[in-house]
Amino acid sequence: MLVLQHHRGMSLIELVITLVVFSSLVGLAAPSLIQLLQNMQIRTAADTLLQGLQLARTEAVRRNTLVSFTLVDSINPQCKQNPQSLNWVVSVGDPNGVCPINADNTNNIQSKIAAEGTPNVSASATGGSVAVFNGLGRLKNAGFTQIDLSNPSAGKCATIENVNLPRCLRIVLNTSGLTRICDPAVGQNDPRRC
Repeated sequence: MLVLQHHRGMSLIELVITLVVFSSLVGLAAPSLIQLLQNMQIRTAADTLLQGLQLARTEAVRRNTLVSFTLVDSINPQCKQNPQSLNWVVSVGDPNGVCPINADNTNNIQSKIAAEGTPNVSASATGGSVAVFNGLGRLKNAGFTQIDLSNPSAGKCATIENVNLPRCLRIVLNTSGLTRICDPAVGQNDPRRC
């Protein structure tokens, strides 16, 4: 004997209740997700700058010559030094006016454009826009000592008292040539402290 089964779908009321619960959960998670994305952009910018500084130091030791890491306004033939930029060039000489890396410009080792993954992040270097490493991997002159990274569109940076704001980071460069990323908004006993 054949038994017919009647499959019933969702009613309109069940569908509306499901959508209300789902939208409530998304609404609760959205601020955390936005802050996570903002923090990831700042971290990406910090990692990129740190890699550029480490590349400059490594190339100076490898080539046993002076190699500079320069923050520049753009990666084009008219580039100029800019301590407020995330664009950078690692070069054997001064990259001003010759930023693109091509067959005609063999002194430039590598460059990076800020728009790649960090569109909302801003930088502020203290002490200039150039760090020059010698053949021993140490800083040759008094260039910049730190770069502060933030996201102005997200508002203020997190503090020890209020950690629910975006985490601004800092890259610190000491005279021995060592660089590190630190967080100014953590407690005194935290190893990430600046």
